[in-house]
Amino acid sequence: MRRYTSETLGFGPIDLPAMTLETTGYWLVFSEALTDRLYDLGILLRPNDYGPNWQAQRKLVLERDGYRCRTCGASGDEILLHVHHIRPFREYGYVPGENENYRIANQLDNLVTLCPSCHRRAESGQQTRSALSGLAYALGNLAPLFLMCDPGDISVSAESISPVTRAPTLVVYERVPAGVGFSARLYELHDTLLAAALELVSDCQCRNGCPACVGPPGDIGPDTKDVTRRLLGMLTGNGENK
Repeated sequence: MRRYTSETLGFGPIDLPAMTLETTGYWLVFSEALTDRLYDLGILLRPNDYGPNWQAQRKLVLERDGYRCRTCGASGDEILLHVHHIRPFREYGYVPGENENYRIANQLDNLVTLCPSCHRRAESGQQTRSALSGLAYALGNLAPLFLMCDPGDISVSAESISPVTRAPTLVVYERVPAGVGFSARLYELHDTLLAAALELVSDCQCRNGCPACVGPPGDIGPDTKDVTRRLLGMLTGNGENK
């Protein structure tokens, strides 16, 4: 695709080698107590119960796809790779103890192996971005201002359940091998950064989100701005129940 005009120049399979970046990052990991409260308030969505056959189906999909992302080809292990529902699981209306709709939702032709990056893009395309991803977007815009660096020097990753921490986790990491100290500085600015994010989201004049606060309307759900503001209220201790 041509860079500035989006003109299609051609298409075909691409086999790119995996790239590894060893760097440093600043992360926010939500405690179990805070996570439960965020679930109860509807600020974060509880993880889906994918039914009793989920682990078996997940393993079959990973084996079928050769433990490689079906989108970019990145390889990984059972812990790091994600298995994604092509048609969202929630649409099948599975209710434990009342029906067995999970069997239809978890059929192999509705499942695909994705790396974490491609999984986030797939969920963004379905407008399932949450308060966590809205927060990630805001911090990604604010961090370069505090660090006085180029926006391309950092990147942000948000996972509702990280395979490493087993909890909602947000990571701001440096896109420079070994890092140059940005992460340590962000750790020191933790309170200031969250307060600035709350101010940004609260004062923005848009209705449901925009590129200046939690993300473009086409990439987010209609409630992303509201739940992101409420999440920031919880994290900063300001208006936590608003």
